[in-house]
Amino acid sequence: ARRLFGGGLYDPAARGPDVRRWLAAETVPHDPQGSAGHGRAGSRHNGDITCFCLRRGTPLGAVTLTLFLQVLAEHCGADLLRLKGLVCVRESPGRPAVIHGVQHVFHPPAWLDGWPDGDHSTRIVVIARGLDARWFEDLLDALDDEVAALDSGMTAMGAANHREEKREENRE
Repeated sequence: ARRLFGGGLYDPAARGPDVRRWLAAETVPHDPQGSAGHGRAGSRHNGDITCFCLRRGTPLGAVTLTLFLQVLAEHCGADLLRLKGLVCVRESPGRPAVIHGVQHVFHPPAWLDGWPDGDHSTRIVVIARGLDARWFEDLLDALDDEVAALDSGMTAMGAANHREEKREENRE
């Protein structure tokens, strides 16, 4: 069985040199002045399959990342064909988290000892069927705002109002 199935579980830490290659495959120019410091690349797939890269210039909180992956696993299921990324986690800025999931199965994040290059932004590549990139961006923004609001003692309604104010500022 070992010969047949490759001899072990997926180990992203053992695939360090591949990180640069797969992140570059769907790269999008990073615009630090863009809306909230994130962006996405268009798909090179046809039909109902989309591929995009979520980028964020500011670190994500560990709780935000956990909730984001949990929502994706529970609600996207078979339509989330693959997700992989390098994430700058606020609580551990010098050690990026490598995330990987297929459909509703996510491996625990692996932690690199350092960044593979000078770009310390979060980059999450998503391949999905019938799922909109904007929905992923909005979900990540909403979770990040909600966690920040709870950390600061703001109510859920206050977090929603704050999120809407940020959107209005970005439109101007």
